[in-house]
Amino acid sequence: MDYGITGKKLKILFAVNEIFPDLRGGVHTYVYEVAKRLAINGHTIFILAKKIRSDLKDKEVIDGINIYRYNFKQYKLGFLTHISSIINMHKKFEELMKDNSFDLISVHSPHAAFGINLSAKGKALPRIYTFHALLHREEFLTVYGRKYLWYQWRRYIKPLWLPIYFFLMKRLENFGLKRCEKIVLLSSFTSECLVETHHIAKNKIVEIPSGVDVNRFKPATDKNAVRRKLELPLEKSILITVRRLVPRMGLDNLIKAMPAVFESYPNAILLIGGEGPLKLELQTLIFKLKLKDRVTLVGPITDEELPLYYQASDLFILPTRALEGFGIVTLEALSCGTPVLGTPVGATVEILSKFDKNLLFKDISSDSMSNKIVEYLINSSKRIGVQGRCRQFIVDNYSWEKIILMIEKLFLEVCGNG
Repeated sequence: MDYGITGKKLKILFAVNEIFPDLRGGVHTYVYEVAKRLAINGHTIFILAKKIRSDLKDKEVIDGINIYRYNFKQYKLGFLTHISSIINMHKKFEELMKDNSFDLISVHSPHAAFGINLSAKGKALPRIYTFHALLHREEFLTVYGRKYLWYQWRRYIKPLWLPIYFFLMKRLENFGLKRCEKIVLLSSFTSECLVETHHIAKNKIVEIPSGVDVNRFKPATDKNAVRRKLELPLEKSILITVRRLVPRMGLDNLIKAMPAVFESYPNAILLIGGEGPLKLELQTLIFKLKLKDRVTLVGPITDEELPLYYQASDLFILPTRALEGFGIVTLEALSCGTPVLGTPVGATVEILSKFDKNLLFKDISSDSMSNKIVEYLINSSKRIGVQGRCRQFIVDNYSWEKIILMIEKLFLEVCGNG
C-alpha cells in the first residue's frame, strides 16, 4: 500500500559499500530503512553493494528492495581493496544501466560515488549524496588513538604512509561531493564539518536527521521479564553503552569513571556492547581497575537482542570523545524509554539539548561522567521523570514515518517532481 507523497513514483538506485542485513551498523541500517520505506511508498528501489561474504547471493529481493551485489578482491593493503571495490562496482553499475532507466542515484560512500562518476551514464543522472561521516578523520583517530609498545615496531611503520592514504581519502570524498545535486546531512555538526573541510556551497546542503523504528524500539511491558531472557540480574541498576571499540568512542574514559560510580552507588553494573580493535586494551583496563565483576564487555549484540538490551537498562551512556556525526543509538535507547547521558560532542548536543540539556555531561572527562551518572542513579524520581518523556520525544521528532516524507520530498524535487 502507498503511504507516501502523492505524485510520480521514482526508480531509485542506492549505491553503498555494505548493506544491512549483510552487515550491521549505523550507515547500513539507515540505507536499509530508507530504501524499505520508499519501496512501501510505491517507489522502485535498487541497491548496489559489495558482496562481503561468499554465501550471499549476487541478486535477491528483500522487503521489496532489489539488491545487487558485486565481487571485489581483498588485499592486505587496504588502498588496493578500495580500488578493486570501485572498479567492480563501476562494472556492475554499467550492467544494471543496460536493463534499467533510473530517475535518481542515492550515494552513501565516497567509493560508490567515484564508481558512479566513472560512468558517462551515471554522470548524466541526478545524484544525491547522503554524507554520513568524515571517513578520513574517523580513520585518523582510530589509527593514531592507539598506543603501541616498543616491541610492536611493525605497527609504528604504518602511520608513516597513512597521511598519504588519508589525503587520498579526503580527495575521494571531495570528488563525489562536488558532483552531486544535493547533499543530505544528518546533523548540523556534520554540516559544519563538511563546509569547513570540503568547502561545499551551503545551498547544496539539506539537513534531514535519521529516523528510528518506533514499533521495534519501544519500552518493555515487563522489564524483569526482559532481564530474565537476557540472563541479567533483576536487582541491579544497569548502565549500558553500545559502541564500536575504537578510541574516539571514549570507552576508556567511561570505564575510568566507574570506580567513583560504584563507590557512591554499589548496586550498579555496566554493560559494553560492540566489537573492535580496542577489546584487549579495554579488558586490561577493566582488570587493572578491579572492575571485572561489575563491568562486562558483552561483545557484538545481535539485531534481535538490541531492543531488549535497551529495555533492560536503566541508563544508556554515550561517552564519545570525538566526531559523533549523529548517534542512532541515542534515538534507539530513548525510543525504548531509556534515558541517555552523553558527552557534549557533535550531534549528541543537538539531540539531547532539544530533549533535556541536563542529560549532557559537562565535558568528556571521567569525573564529569561519574558525577552525572551518580546523580541519575541516586535520584530515582529524576530518572523516572525523564523515562516518562523519552518515548514521546522520539515519536514526535524522529519516527521513520515522519523522516521518510522529508527524504521522499527531496528526492522528488531533485527529479523535478516536487
